[in-house]
Amino acid sequence: MNALWMVLTTGESRWVDELEVCETSYQNVITSSQMAETINRLERSSDSKDNRQAVVLSNERLEFSEDMRLREQMTTIWNELHYTIATFRAQIDDASFTEREVHILLRTLTDDEQRKKVWQENMRLGEKIAPGLLQLVRLRNQVAKQKGFSDYFEMKLFAQEVDPDELDRLIEQLRIQLEHSYRFAKTSMTITSSISSTFPPRPGHGTTPTPLCLAASLPNSPWNGICPM
Repeated sequence: MNALWMVLTTGESRWVDELEVCETSYQNVITSSQMAETINRLERSSDSKDNRQAVVLSNERLEFSEDMRLREQMTTIWNELHYTIATFRAQIDDASFTEREVHILLRTLTDDEQRKKVWQENMRLGEKIAPGLLQLVRLRNQVAKQKGFSDYFEMKLFAQEVDPDELDRLIEQLRIQLEHSYRFAKTSMTITSSISSTFPPRPGHGTTPTPLCLAASLPNSPWNGICPM
């Protein structure tokens, strides 16, 4: 985790290599035959705590393929995505801006066109990570199907012991309960009168680009058009 933290906070490429070594080492241990034997021993134990450990370790192993080359490929892509996100800079009028600086600009700029330009340039991160992200999705789904699941999402929920129907119910409950507060907060934001009098608040009017808008920037995204700034 230290290597991942250093990648995200320093953006230094040397930490990407360190992170890959750490991730590979961990995956080799969790998928090893020795770990399988340990899990079998814990499952046979009469101690409920041992049985619980067996369940947790089995679930932890799920997302890792038995194919070492496939694991290494997925780890490399994942770490490269982290590095791209950590080092991305929005290019605006021959100047580079970090994510934090972009947020400051979106909080302080009052000109609609300037805000639009800053927001759109920051959204270009989606274009940069799209190829690797989509490849990682394909590989993760491949592993999930090998393990008997329809896709990675279903496998991950199972590994985390989350019931999909219960998750949907909770999300819908939160949406309903927070809808009024969300709308009130959005309409209370300090935005230019020309926007507020004509259009409802949109993602670009806030200070933080939403994950959904990043997803919308992917090629052939089904969410294209939801962030029209």
